[in-house]
Amino acid sequence: MALKPNNGGSDGVQRVKPPLAPRPDMTGPQKSEYS
Repeated sequence: MALKPNNGGSDGVQRVKPPLAPRPDMTGPQKSEYS
């Protein structure tokens, strides 16, 4: 995890945010797969 922040603090934080943000948007498609 230390290597990621070293590559770019902003990139590291953004990488973690995208997965959380898309979650709500992917709720539709994801729900279909979970179903």
